Amino acid sequence: MCVILLTQQIDEAAIFIAVTGITDVTQKNAVIQLVANLKAHGIWHKLKAVYPMVGGTATTHKFNLRNPLDTNAAFRLLFGGGWTHSATGAKGNGTNAYADTFFLPSANLDLRSQSFSYYCYTPSSLFETLLGADKNSLPGATTIITPNYAGGPGNNYSCINRGSTPGHTTSVMNAFHVVNTVPAGIANVTVKTYENGVSNYSDVYTPSANVDASIYINGRNTGGVVSQPTAAECRFVTIGDGLTDIEVANLYSAVQSFNTTLGRNV
Repeated sequence: MCVILLTQQIDEAAIFIAVTGITDVTQKNAVIQLVANLKAHGIWHKLKAVYPMVGGTATTHKFNLRNPLDTNAAFRLLFGGGWTHSATGAKGNGTNAYADTFFLPSANLDLRSQSFSYYCYTPSSLFETLLGADKNSLPGATTIITPNYAGGPGNNYSCINRGSTPGHTTSVMNAFHVVNTVPAGIANVTVKTYENGVSNYSDVYTPSANVDASIYINGRNTGGVVSQPTAAECRFVTIGDGLTDIEVANLYSAVQSFNTTLGRNV
């Protein structure tokens, strides 16, 4: 059984490696180990989109590790605006850069069980929206990761399917940021934000509506136009079902190990 599972992990990683055309041995081994770690922690099946931002080019960065096909339905990225792609990740220009995931939470995730993550590095202190979208048919329903909204130091307004979130403190800007919801009672959810696998905020509320617009990376999809773009360098992104505290910690461990192997951990 162990041999079969290991073979499956290598095969799934091998498909991604073959599609992206990555040849660097360190990068290939990092991808193989990442898949193995995510599976070992029971997280792999909960993630619908995984963007490792590995390989150093727009072509290698666009593919979804969970389904590495070059189609909208497979949630491969379409980069718009000004980007800089390198071995350390994909860096937006902070003015018009964004990446369309073609991932609609309303079509692919349960209203009350969702998770979004972004591994961030930037030399700037000005953070805006790292990832997100507004609901097309109901203004005020928003899903975003904003660990430092509009340049205000430590003002975190990350939320899922909510009109607004009470501001709370972000202590580390260059970090692995997660916003996550799980069911709480009949209609409510518990939302938590995390920095490097540790929760720094929790609240209970009723989601207003499931966002029906495509999630953007390095900005916020507002009616098909990027708003609040950031110049952050993206080094990893995931979109998936809601996770437990332990699963978020294990996700951070797997992603941190991956980025450490690539020499770009923060």
